[in-house]
Amino acid sequence: AILQENTTGAVVVPEIECPLEEQALTELQRVVDPLSYSPSHGYDLYIQFLNTIAQ
Repeated sequence: AILQENTTGAVVVPEIECPLEEQALTELQRVVDPLSYSPSHGYDLYIQFLNTIAQ
């Protein structure tokens, strides 16, 4: 999808539907806290995310 600008110059980002099933999304939100401290600048959170959705 191409990003569009509205009349105020702001970028309009189109909404997309989450490809995860409701149960998988709920589990992901329960397990991975994107605001938690990460000494590796989020790499550990990304790996935790991948491990969660791979189950």
